[in-house]
Amino acid sequence: MTARALGYTDSKTHRHGLCVAAISILILIHTIPALCAQFELEPVAIQLRWYHQFQFADYYAAVEKGFYADEGLEVSLREFEPGMMLRFERAISPGDVLETDGAMVRVKKISLRATVVRTKDEKDLLIPNSQLVQRRVANFTFRDSVCRVWTMVGVSYSSDLRQVRDILEKVCAQMDGKSDQHAPEVLLTDFGTSSVNFKISVWIENPWVAGLYKSDLNEAIWWSFEDAGIEIAFPQLDVHLDRVKPIGTEKGGFVSQADAGQ
Repeated sequence: MTARALGYTDSKTHRHGLCVAAISILILIHTIPALCAQFELEPVAIQLRWYHQFQFADYYAAVEKGFYADEGLEVSLREFEPGMMLRFERAISPGDVLETDGAMVRVKKISLRATVVRTKDEKDLLIPNSQLVQRRVANFTFRDSVCRVWTMVGVSYSSDLRQVRDILEKVCAQMDGKSDQHAPEVLLTDFGTSSVNFKISVWIENPWVAGLYKSDLNEAIWWSFEDAGIEIAFPQLDVHLDRVKPIGTEKGGFVSQADAGQ
């Protein structure tokens, strides 16, 4: 089937082909040093540094202006280079757990245009590769899968702080699924308006279940304090009222002792 039968003119087909070829060559030359560094080919990487003598950014702009035929092709080509960077640098790989835009997701597939991720709600999202390259993204499994789960709890000022620390440390020691690479931490962080505040940290090796693990940690702290009779503090305000005894009336109203003495 010819290009004309598909609805394309010869000039448009040639323009698309030239655009794709030109952009592919520029991206290949641009990523050669990264490939050499990835495979530890230092002598080759040094010999190929001649490409800096050319202003490929200017050529890229010229190709961009001269060959873009439609908006869809433009978007695809602009996402192509970030996709190549993700594949060669391997900063993000399938199976990684990421945090982007405040949401935790798991990477399912990385293509040249977009990355498919799975959310906690079991939804598949397509994230343009340019967003993963240009924005700040936390990768919980880049070096290893160890991550910290922490929570805060406040106790009343009448509590025995030594007993509180002992209970919190015991709760951490009894938690299942914690990592052996880091010991749990119990820190007295500050003296609040209505409570003495502690920060409890436990490390786990599966960041995907961090929310569930934090819930279990909070419940364990609650029941341990309940059994020990330790009160979890909450904001409260004491108001003291002075009772004024009326001693008489004046014009149908009460007169206080303070007014009567004036």
